[in-house]
Formats: sequence, structure tokens, C-alpha cells
Amino acid sequence: MGRMSTGWNSEAISEGASKRPRRRGERGPFFGRSRVALRRLFGTSGVPDWKVNLVSSRSAEDDRHGRAVTELCLRLAEGLLSTGKGAADVVSTVVRVTQAYGVSTVNVEVTYTSIFITRLRGLGRDPVTATRAIRGRVSDYATLAGLEEIVERIEKENIDVATAAKEFDKVMGRPETYNKVVTVIASGVTVAGVAVIFNATAFIAIVSGLSGMLVDLVTRALGERKVPPMLVQSAGGAVPTLLCVLLVLGRNNGMTFLNGVYPSLIVVAAVVILLGGLSWVGAAEDALSGYYITASARVTEVVILTLGLLAGILAVLTVANGLGVWIEYDPPTAVQQNLVVRVIALAVLGVAFGVVTHAQPRMLVWFAVSPVVTWLTYATVTDQGVGPVTAGVAGGLVAGLISPVIGRLAKVPDLGVATVGILPLVPGMAVFNALFTLIAGTGNEQLILGATQLLAAALFGIGIAVGASTGMAISRGIMGRPFLVARSARVRQPTAD
Repeated sequence: MGRMSTGWNSEAISEGASKRPRRRGERGPFFGRSRVALRRLFGTSGVPDWKVNLVSSRSAEDDRHGRAVTELCLRLAEGLLSTGKGAADVVSTVVRVTQAYGVSTVNVEVTYTSIFITRLRGLGRDPVTATRAIRGRVSDYATLAGLEEIVERIEKENIDVATAAKEFDKVMGRPETYNKVVTVIASGVTVAGVAVIFNATAFIAIVSGLSGMLVDLVTRALGERKVPPMLVQSAGGAVPTLLCVLLVLGRNNGMTFLNGVYPSLIVVAAVVILLGGLSWVGAAEDALSGYYITASARVTEVVILTLGLLAGILAVLTVANGLGVWIEYDPPTAVQQNLVVRVIALAVLGVAFGVVTHAQPRMLVWFAVSPVVTWLTYATVTDQGVGPVTAGVAGGLVAGLISPVIGRLAKVPDLGVATVGILPLVPGMAVFNALFTLIAGTGNEQLILGATQLLAAALFGIGIAVGASTGMAISRGIMGRPFLVARSARVRQPTAD
């Protein structure tokens, strides 16, 4: 007796048989098409469509090949995670590589600090589990792009394991794309670009740039001395706040050229960059893809570092207030109104951020495009009378939608494109406003108001990150890369055809 397929477009076994009428309650072709489309967009890959023979070879050559593939996958996974890739993407990459090398009987687990790969060797044989710890994370999109290129070559060019391992060593061992002087200057340009977006004067933009360079030097020095990250972030928040206090002190002592400027913008611009550099998008991506342990760890890290930043700002403001230097909350009432200046500032911001994160020169043009598109989307939605939170989600959604497209066409890490895209939307001004309210408050009502404003800023930031992650999920699904992936190749008995 022949087999009949189970898809929505099934035909009768007999060639001449007519189509039977649909029974009551039976789902038609449209439902089947919709289900397939939704599964492709958001669904997991489910049971893989390759079969695993449990009667595997016991030869030493097979074991050596399996060990080599497992070691290569561990190193690739460590490199991807340490450069900011999400857990779901790392698991997907490992499964794709093992499948390409014919070692599909694996299970992959990723946490925030560890990677586990278990290789099954057939019935009656003990599985082999290998693990590796993740010791640190840094945004390095040149390295990330190099690792993604190795994976692509494994799948398309069928390079052997030894060649892939040599390519990995070459990518991980090459010098940084830009030297320290260039990255420090780029850090200053990034902060200055944010200040210009918020309608800062040329003087405040220059001082903001200097504060960004100083923050980079201070945080880099503290990091090299193994200072806890929370304290490093506190120092990063204290430096621009101290410069703001010095400007206010100078204005109070007769420096008339400081009249009419907004020193608080120095802090606002620095907060945008320091918060934007955290792994908001990665945390949201891991949460949406079902890696809750990793997502919880990332969220905890983001919260702790944010608290460190706020503590550094609050400490300087409190000391200044105690010494009689009152910091007025005096930001401009509107962002930069000149569209040309705003677009140029956004593009410069994107390029400078790309340099800071070691993006290759060919990637910088796309890092310039992303924040421009995102900000214009946010401004357009806001002009229609939509609230800022919804507009922020829309801006993040657009950043997420375009990042995989740019990533595929230009061979640029989509995570970097999405991250720089949402950077100008980070609520730095709202955070500073909330902190100022907390400092200036003398009663419970003011404290409650400040806490409420801080919570609103946090929700705004979460909305942006979720929007970006959702946009990436939709875009990847349309391009045939499901957002959710199976964590393992499920072992099953081969069936006779």
C-alpha cells in the first residue's frame, strides 16, 4: 500500500480519484499555509529533518573527528558569546556547524557564563560532554564578522575542520581594528554627537566630547586593574557630572561666556552612551527566544551597571549640593530642529560608535545609516501625536527590521546595526530628569515623583530593546532564519522507507 503525504496540498492516492468534499470542522488550505508561514517566522525548527543512525561506527577515526568538531564548536561559541551574540544565535550556529560536518547527534546548552556540548556516540556508548567558560564580554564587531564568515565558509565551501580551526586562530589573533588613540577620540565624538542632537551649543558639544574621551580613559584604566564593573560604571557617571559641576561653579563666579549654555547636557549625552553600550538588545533577544537563564543574567548585569551609573551621578550631585553648588536642571526644550544638522550628527554618531566597537571600515557606512533611519522613524511617529513610549518601540522595531537585511547584504553583524540604531533613542534626558528630581526633592511626594520618572525611563528603554528584538525576529523569519531554534538534534531510530 502506498504512502499518502500529510501536507495541506495532498492528493488522493489514486490518480483518477476525485477530491472529496470537506467535512465539517476540517481546516482548509488557507489555514495550512498560514500555519506554515507562522512556523517559519517564529517557530522552532522542531524535530530536525535529518536522521541519526544509532548504530554508529566505533572507529577511532570517527571519535577523533567528533572531538575535533566539538572543540571547534566550543571555540566558535565562546568567541560569538564573548563578542555579544545572543544565546539562540550561538546554539543555532553550533547545530549548523555540527550538521555540516556530519556530527548531528549533539545537544547544546548555553548559559551566561558557560557552554555545554554533549555528543552522543550511539547505543551502548557513553556520551561525551565538553564545556567552556565565558570569562568576559566586549563589543568587537570585526571579530564577530570574522567568526560569522568562518561559519558561512563551513556551510558553503565545505572547508575541513583543520582549516576552520586555523581560520579561527587567525581571526581571534589579529590586532585590533583601531588603536587606542583612535578609539578614545571616537568615544568623544560619540558623546559630542549626542549633545548636538539635543541642540547643544558648540562649546557644550566640545566639552561633551572631552568628557567622553575622559570617561573612556578612566573606565579603561579601571578595567585593566580588575575593578568591579559596577564601580567602573559609577566612575563613568561621575566624570561628566563633575565637569558639569565645574562649569556651573565657573558661571557662578563671573565667567560670563558660560551664560546661556546648558551644562546638564554633558551628563545627558554621557548617560545616553553609557546606557546604550549595555546589552539591552541581547537581553531582550535571549528572553524572547526562550533562554531565560541567560536573559535573567543579562538583565541583572544591565540593572547592576545602570545602578552603578546612577550612583556615580547621584554621589557627585549630592556632594556638590552639600558644598553649595546647586546644579540646575536646564536642558533645552527641544532637540535639534535643523534636519540637516540632525542627520549629520546622527551619521557621525553611528560612525564613531562603529569605531569604538571595532567595526571594520567597510561597515561604518551602515552604522551611519541605522541611527538616521531609526531617529527619523521615531520623529515621524511622534509628529503624528503618538506617545513617546509607542514611538520608541516603533523606532526600535524599524532598527530591528533593517539590521538582518543589512547584515545579509553587506556582511555586517546585525546585532551591531540594531544596537547603534537604537542608541539615539536611549532616554538619557529622562534619566537625568529623574535623578535631579530625587536630589532636589525635600518630601515624600518629590521622591515618589522621581522614582516614577525613573521607572518610566526604564520602561521606555525596555520598550526600545523589545521592539528591536522583535524586529530582528520578524526580519530573520522572512529571510528564512527562524528566531527560535532547536537546541539539539533529537536522536531517533532510523525508519525504513
